[in-house]
Amino acid sequence: LISIYILKNNKDINFIGIAVGKKAGKAVKRNRIKRVIREAYRKIDPEIIKGNTIVIVWKSKNVYENLKFCTVKEDMINVFRKLVYYYEKMCYFFDKNISKYIITIYREKL
Repeated sequence: LISIYILKNNKDINFIGIAVGKKAGKAVKRNRIKRVIREAYRKIDPEIIKGNTIVIVWKSKNVYENLKFCTVKEDMINVFRKLVYYYEKMCYFFDKNISKYIITIYREKL
């Protein structure tokens, strides 16, 4: 459903940007998609280390009628899980303690 891009910003907070293209629908639908994404991010924000600029992109091939909060949240968790996996190889995005904490939380939910 989504793609996530992360860049270090050397600040004490995370900056978040949400991009939804016009192919997703008119303004009402795009705003609803943004609200759902923002709420899903808010739920998992405490597990993410601060100091990143995060851009979340809604893929235009998705159907608006299939938009559900739990689906977006699970997809966001899966994408961040992949980022943690790549972190263990690259040591770039997350703090080591936080990445292990995220992995254990997400594995318990499976």
